[in-house]
Amino acid sequence: MFPGAIDRIPTTVEDLDPAWLTRILRQSGALGVDAEVTGLVPTSLGVGVGMMSGLVRLGLRTDGPGDRPSLVFKFASPSETNRAVAEGFRMYEREVRFFSEVAHTLGDAAPACYLAVHDPVTGAFALLLEDLGDYRAGDQASGCSLADVERAVERVARLHLGTWGARGNPAYAAWPTCDGPLYVQGLGAGVAAGFDTAMAAFDHVLAPEIAKAGDRFRSGIPVLHAQMAEGPQALAHGDLRADNLMFATAEHHRPLVMLDFQAPIVTKPVHDLAYLLTQSVDVTLRQAEERRVLQEYAAMLRQADPGYSDEQCWQDYRLAALHCFEYAVVVAGTLDPSNDRGRAWISAMMERSSAAIMDLGLLALLP
Repeated sequence: MFPGAIDRIPTTVEDLDPAWLTRILRQSGALGVDAEVTGLVPTSLGVGVGMMSGLVRLGLRTDGPGDRPSLVFKFASPSETNRAVAEGFRMYEREVRFFSEVAHTLGDAAPACYLAVHDPVTGAFALLLEDLGDYRAGDQASGCSLADVERAVERVARLHLGTWGARGNPAYAAWPTCDGPLYVQGLGAGVAAGFDTAMAAFDHVLAPEIAKAGDRFRSGIPVLHAQMAEGPQALAHGDLRADNLMFATAEHHRPLVMLDFQAPIVTKPVHDLAYLLTQSVDVTLRQAEERRVLQEYAAMLRQADPGYSDEQCWQDYRLAALHCFEYAVVVAGTLDPSNDRGRAWISAMMERSSAAIMDLGLLALLP
């Protein structure tokens, strides 16, 4: 899957050439030894698709057997602001580590990866992934259907079960924890810097009680993160939202493939469900289905821990939903969406988060 040696890390499409791609794809097994890339045609994956990375589809012309007509090239964000956030949270490093060490736990719910490299000195980062362009892409602005949610929950549970007990396990020592400095200080600083901006920019979709609780929210982050570090811990996807899900449209497709593994974190595994349900699902659908979905999820987790009850899962979910509002604040208050679609899904995320905070009485969980 990953070349044993690489002479350079491409940082833009202009850095790619047929000879280099031929060598990389042969080493990864994606291209036969008698096949050769003779040309490539890059095209944008669409406005507003990626914020923390650049994304380009590569149409390939090849000679010989083993033709692979297209790939996705992922690289460091061209936005200096967004790239600085990604590097500060080790997102590029984490995605490379995920494909190297953890992707197998998802089975067919992870995309095939042909190159995953990161240079911690320069910050250069590159992935070559299978192209899922004939799948249906999730859309965070419009939100997930119930069927979409159920597919995602079943598949992300594979990751949680496969990494159960990650906290304290040396195999996961390199991954950030929710109560470690990267999150308590890094995410806390992002919330502090962006809270007022986010409240002002999206006051039309936010409950006024949330803005009034700003001081409590900012000062309570260390306590909130310490609570997220209690109880069963696993490696969570960390960014399980609609835009990172690809759904089958043909019989030969896998039912669902997850994307964007830049934010895995050792925490309460229900973090992923809280993030998905409170930020990527229409409010009325979440209100109607969240209890049942969480009960089914808790039953899956009892394969690893027979004592994990529905009630514990529910209380963990409430805490995680409040914690996940931090991500919404950082995105809405500090990142550059660059386009109308980015602004649309950020607005939807803030509105749904606000509704969940009020519905579930989450402000009462703040110190």
